[in-house]
Amino acid sequence: MANGKGTLSCSYCQHQADAGLRCSFHGVTLPVSTTYDNTICCNFEPAGSYWRDNSVYIPPARRFAWFGRDLEPGVLYAFPYNAPEAVEPLAVLRVPDYERGGWK
Repeated sequence: MANGKGTLSCSYCQHQADAGLRCSFHGVTLPVSTTYDNTICCNFEPAGSYWRDNSVYIPPARRFAWFGRDLEPGVLYAFPYNAPEAVEPLAVLRVPDYERGGWK
């Protein structure tokens, strides 16, 4: 579960919300970070719970900018909710196939 109500986190993503640790976008069970409570990938799409718990209206694009870098496709990242610039790769969930426009 995310640390920081209404923050960017897999638990607030429509691909994972109410699905435990399963991500329907990547088709995998998400690994758990032993370092930080928040996990995210670049395919985040806010679920209704994101907007419900977001006490100050901050769209996801603005929060993604707080990372200070682009997130790579297919990679799960972990970060502390109060220091998003400390985002770090946690696991490769799948590898993009740029030639065919899909996933390997």
